[in-house]
Amino acid sequence: MGRDLLKKFLQEELDASTREVLRLAIMEARKSGSVVAVREFEFNLFDVVIDFERQVVIVQDVLLPATDEGVSISLAEFVRLCGI
Repeated sequence: MGRDLLKKFLQEELDASTREVLRLAIMEARKSGSVVAVREFEFNLFDVVIDFERQVVIVQDVLLPATDEGVSISLAEFVRLCGI
């Protein structure tokens, strides 16, 4: 299910606007002296949580029950898949 959820996010949610929001947040967190630990984004169909300390991204389908934890991937893999 995890890869299917990620594939749905990439196909259904990730457009130029979403990609730019994520790109800017990642760039901001990578600046020296940045103290950003976690950023959360609520898009139309998916929520995205980026944990910069652990270098992990969690993608959750907002239409699935709250008990569904979504899919967790490395920040590097997320950046690659999203073309950021």
